Amino acid sequence: MQFLTLEQLQQDHAAGRVDSITLQADGAGFEVQIVAGGGLHRLARRFTEPGEALQLLRDAGISDVHIAGNDAASHAIRKALSGLEDGSNTIYAPDDWELLRTNKRMQRDAP
Repeated sequence: MQFLTLEQLQQDHAAGRVDSITLQADGAGFEVQIVAGGGLHRLARRFTEPGEALQLLRDAGISDVHIAGNDAASHAIRKALSGLEDGSNTIYAPDDWELLRTNKRMQRDAP
């Protein structure tokens, strides 16, 4: 399995080389899996929130995303999709996401 950057995914998608994109629940996180060029690829980034992944893809011009995972993960993904469609999701700038991730790491690492 090959990793793709967001820029590579955008280029492949724009050129029509992407067959499907799936937001896959994987343990405590989510990953974006891409079928393109006869192979399976992953976006070179993991997500803790499905909404973050979906927003990133939408900002990149990609809206046709399949959902895979257990019932709880699928519910979280569908809720995030619904929030994108009706505007109820909170939209965070990249710097805000980094601050949230840093705070979460500090909480996990605290004794």
